[in-house]
Amino acid sequence: LFSWGRGLAIYSPVSVIGFAALFLSKRFDRWTKSLTAFLFLFFLVIHAKWSYWYGGWCWGPRLLLPVLPFAGLGLVHLFERADHRRIWGALLFGFGGLINLLAVFVPFSVFYQTAMVHGFKEEWLLWRRRYCPLLNHHELFASTQIEDYDFVWLGVSQWGWPVLLIGLFGLVLAIVGIRRVRRMVWLAETSNTGEKT
Repeated sequence: LFSWGRGLAIYSPVSVIGFAALFLSKRFDRWTKSLTAFLFLFFLVIHAKWSYWYGGWCWGPRLLLPVLPFAGLGLVHLFERADHRRIWGALLFGFGGLINLLAVFVPFSVFYQTAMVHGFKEEWLLWRRRYCPLLNHHELFASTQIEDYDFVWLGVSQWGWPVLLIGLFGLVLAIVGIRRVRRMVWLAETSNTGEKT
């Protein structure tokens, strides 16, 4: 959870905030909190016992990924109560995007290969702040020529393009759907307010 190389607190602090909000909130019942705690601890213990608990050469705590959506429950509750939701949303989205863009533009394996060539030990990359991939990956990003960036869509085969386009279409559809639902909720709330007055 707190490893410099794979820690959830380092690579996804938003998830930590979401989990804290979930457990501190009175909105969620005991069953939801218990199930979330059980699943999180189950994944954590199972992977902690494994010799490759860190998931090999990867970016962040990839083996905890299946339980991270539960952090979203707490984040939803926070956003419902927060003032300046758009500002907080933009900050969280920007911060999360920045962390992930570093890994997307320069392949994570390049960082590991560079570290191994210089004689770094793998445990240094996991536990020492000085060798933290997240804190050092920006140097590779800055030294890489623009044509060397690892844009996923540049290496896509002929069958990859339809998959990429379907994924992008799904993303656009989801955004449009969320906006429509929010508008419908807003209209329903304003009409209910108008009826009461």
